[in-house]
Amino acid sequence: MPWRGPEYDGEFPSLGWALVDWFEEHFKVPAGEHYGKPFKLIREQVEFFVRLYQLDLDGRRVVRRASRRGAKGKGKSPEGALFAGAEFCGPVMFDGWDAAGEPVGRPRDFPWVQVAAVSEDQTGNLYLVLREMLAESALIEEAGIDLGKTRVEFRGNHLPGRIEPVTASAGAREGQPVTAAVLEETHLWLPEKGGHRMAAVLRRNAAKTGGVTLEVTNAPALGERSVAEITAEAAEKAQRGLLYDSTQAAWPVDADPKDPELRDKVMVALGEVYGDSALSRGGWVDLDRIYDEITDVSTSSADVLRFYFNIAAKAESKAFDPVQFRELASEDHDIDGPVILMFDGARTRDCAVLSAWTLDESPHHFAVKVWERPARADDTYEHPRGEIRSEVRDFIDGHDCVMFVYDSSFHELSSMYDEWIDAYDEADLKKSTGLMVGYPTASGQRMQAAIDRVLEDLREGLFTHDGDPQITSHVDHAVLGKNRGGWRTLMKEKDSLKIDGAVTMTFGYDMIPAARLVAENRASGPAVFVGFS
Repeated sequence: MPWRGPEYDGEFPSLGWALVDWFEEHFKVPAGEHYGKPFKLIREQVEFFVRLYQLDLDGRRVVRRASRRGAKGKGKSPEGALFAGAEFCGPVMFDGWDAAGEPVGRPRDFPWVQVAAVSEDQTGNLYLVLREMLAESALIEEAGIDLGKTRVEFRGNHLPGRIEPVTASAGAREGQPVTAAVLEETHLWLPEKGGHRMAAVLRRNAAKTGGVTLEVTNAPALGERSVAEITAEAAEKAQRGLLYDSTQAAWPVDADPKDPELRDKVMVALGEVYGDSALSRGGWVDLDRIYDEITDVSTSSADVLRFYFNIAAKAESKAFDPVQFRELASEDHDIDGPVILMFDGARTRDCAVLSAWTLDESPHHFAVKVWERPARADDTYEHPRGEIRSEVRDFIDGHDCVMFVYDSSFHELSSMYDEWIDAYDEADLKKSTGLMVGYPTASGQRMQAAIDRVLEDLREGLFTHDGDPQITSHVDHAVLGKNRGGWRTLMKEKDSLKIDGAVTMTFGYDMIPAARLVAENRASGPAVFVGFS
């Protein structure tokens, strides 16, 4: 007999209802506080799987590709593992209607399921969850599953079928008869990492078998052209056969989620995003802990939007809050104690910047001199080394300068650095002698720690600055990015904008504790200093 027909407005036939029962019967929670307990899907997970396994009136699957986009910790990887397990040995194929007009499912005859990511570490996030869920399941015996470290198969290989992790680096093979694929963390599937090609190959392979692909992802960084970003655009165009599931916070674009006065509104927004997965609603996500992560000095505002509010946002965020920075401007500040002088600059492009910090209890940053490349300069232009040398000489003669810190990671002006080292001696901080200290701005670990220190103290209002317009513009233009090692660093918002003043301010601030030791111990004995790593 055909489907019984809708019992309420908008109802459709789906294998999802039976699959939810199958999940809860066969799988247990793979990690966390509820480890080992029977898996109980929350309401929105049930709704997702019902829509994912929707059928038309002829019993054909409606969805050919899907995306489950959600906030961190909401359970996307376990959902992807449930999907992979179902496509391997669950009742996912339409097998007619029962006597009550309900759809009946059966396992696929020749399942080939791939868990895909752009790196091996990322495939492990989901594949290890899947192995743990299968290892604790009666399916091992019921379905005769051989649970390998790198592949899941039916025992004895007498039945065809497998689940395997694949990566972009290994290459997804065109033409493999894949019946289902989970695309893990597609916000990281960038063109340069082979993400686009692998997604296309997986979808084409699944199309050959009438299979389905599922993306599990955080909100994409706008402008990176990740697979997740392109899938979101396809959803906006109502791409046929695409199920796009995403709940994001209703958060004003001009509101700062880190503002402690907005805590109540942040918690409401988190409640919208996490729904029944919140601990307060019987789930597993502690929203108070999430709030602590949001307000952590190391978490950028852009990351708050993407990872906790599920809002697609630009990857870059202002490194330093412009409003907070301007509030700390103080023109009336006496410079009568020991100071650090800093220099950062290129030979022809960018800027050459001399700035300084006082070593007061509340340090004060001030500009010494900034040289910017003139707008109409030709290819022969170079920053005036004579002027730079003169400014350094005059500053050191006129101030109690205990340290002169320069960017040692880039060497366009190395000959000038050598002159300064000859003139002022390379610092032996243990003996409080010499002024010159090379700062390794290319060290991701060192710069990330320095940035975090400035951010924390900026938020607490623990320093001031002279409000110099050029330095302030450099601070405005600095955004947080990540270097090749994954460390946060200062980057330009646009290539034409300059950030050199923000760089000198940051590495100079990092050197204040060492400079204070030098100043305190010049007459009384050696300072204790931990060198750069």
